[in-house]
Order: sequence, then structure tokens, then C-alpha cells
Amino acid sequence: MSNVGLEFATAVNWYEIAKALDYGKSNLDSETYKKVVGNFKKMIKHILLWVLIAMAVGSGIAAISKYVSDAKMNALLESNNATQWVTGVRADATTVQYTRGESYRYDVSALGINMDSDFPEQRSLILLLDDNNQLQNVISQKEFEKISNIFPIGLVLWMVVAAVILIGYAIYIRKRASYGRKWYAFMKWVNTGDESLLNMLKEDC
Repeated sequence: MSNVGLEFATAVNWYEIAKALDYGKSNLDSETYKKVVGNFKKMIKHILLWVLIAMAVGSGIAAISKYVSDAKMNALLESNNATQWVTGVRADATTVQYTRGESYRYDVSALGINMDSDFPEQRSLILLLDDNNQLQNVISQKEFEKISNIFPIGLVLWMVVAAVILIGYAIYIRKRASYGRKWYAFMKWVNTGDESLLNMLKEDC
């Protein structure tokens, strides 16, 4: 784990926090201890806020990717007068088939499709069917995955964006935020007993 990640994890480790606050209560004057608790509450409040922001941004990305994926899938089906898709296989140069309880075979030559020239060396294909289970078109797995992968990519992007936001905030509270710097100073004082840190702890929140 990176130093930032380790520090952030330590900052919200409830067992360590409880021990540190007990130590602070026993070894600091009441006014300084009150300021320490105030800094801790500020930090937790802001952490929760940024977690919610990260979740909201990520949820927005996921929702948009799902919408785009569904819209593109519907457009693909409508443009081919189809209402459903299934994964099928190439049987021979003019025939494809799929199995759903029983095997269904289709002659693709009526659609102007030649399996040897249109889908060379491709066995697994996507069959576009209408409500009557009649074949309307055949597309490659690669073309289909350009649409079907939009939502999973959106979910990955959600996690990446959320991680970037939270790591960025961890750096901010450690280096920039007054309450964060004072809280880390308190934790360092608890662990090292460095008396030079007490002046920072006594500053107003």
C-alpha cells in the first residue's frame, strides 16, 4: 500500500482511533483534547461527504453507460427489424444455428450473406431474430461487443473515478486541510510522543 493509502487507512481505523483518543484524553488538557476531537469530527464529516460525492459521480457514469448501451442495442435491433439477439454458431458456408431447448438452423444466403467471405474463420456469431424467431441478420461477436462492453467499461470507470477522488482527497486532508494536518499531527504525537507537535494541536480548529 502507498504511504498515502496507509495514512488514509490509519486515519479511519476505528480501533486505533479509540486508543489514540483515550490516550489523548488522559494526557492532554481538556481544551486541547476538545480541539483534537473537533478536528476528528470535521475529518470524518468531510470523508463521508467525499465518499458520497465519489459514489454519486460513479453512479452517474454507470447510469450513462447503461443508457448508451441500451440505446445502441435498441438501435441495432430496430435497424434490422429484430427484437432479440442470441449467440449462434456457423454450421457451414450458408447455415447458422443456435440451441435454446432445441436446435434452430437458418439459411443465410437469402439475406445475401456468405459465411466464408463475410465471417471468415468466425464460428461464434450473433443472430438477430424477430418475434417469430425468424433470422433478420447476422453480426460478428466483435461488432456486438462494441455495444455490450459499454456498460462493463462504465462500471470499471466508476471504480477508477471513485478511487481517484478518494485518493486525491486523502492527499488533500493530509497536506492541505487544517483539520487533517492537525489530526495526523495528533496521531503522530500519540505514536512518537513528539512534544513539538503539541503547539499545532492547541491551535483553533
